[in-house]
Amino acid sequence: MNSIKGKNRRDSYFLDQLPAEVRSQLSLLDDAQLNLLFILVSIVLRIQTLQVQRGLLLAEAFSPGEFDASACPDPFVMQVVASVLTFYALIGFQKQSQGIAAQTAAAGQDTSAADTESLLGMIVILVSLVRFGLLLGTTDAGQGQTALPELEADTEDI
Repeated sequence: MNSIKGKNRRDSYFLDQLPAEVRSQLSLLDDAQLNLLFILVSIVLRIQTLQVQRGLLLAEAFSPGEFDASACPDPFVMQVVASVLTFYALIGFQKQSQGIAAQTAAAGQDTSAADTESLLGMIVILVSLVRFGLLLGTTDAGQGQTALPELEADTEDI
C-alpha cells in the first residue's frame, strides 16, 4: 500500500494518528483515485489521437501529397501510450480487488462476490492485452502513421 500523505507535514502527522483500518481504507481510496487519473489521462490522449487523425485525414483530402504528416504527432504512438496507461490502471484495480478478496477470506466472510470481482478483473485485463496486441499488429515495423482504413478500427478501441 502507498503511504498516506496529507497536504503538509502536519496533515501527515494527524493521518498517522488514525486507526490502522482507517489508514488502510484511505490508502485504498488514494490508489483508486490514482488509477482513475491514469484512465482519465488515457481518455484525453485518445481524444487527442482522434483529433490528430482527423487533421491528417483532412489535410490529405484537401491537399493530397503536399502535407508532411511527419510534422504531426504519431497517432500510433499516442494510442500505445494510452493503452499502456489504461493497462497500468487495470492492474492497479486488480491488485485492489485481490487484496479485498484476501481480506474477506481472512475475515471468514463469504468470498463469492469478491472472487467474482477478481475473476472479472482478470478477464478485463486479458481483453485489454488482446486489444493491445491487435493495436500493435495494425502497423508495419517501418510505418508509424496510421493508414486511413485503420481509422475506423482505431476508434472502436475507445
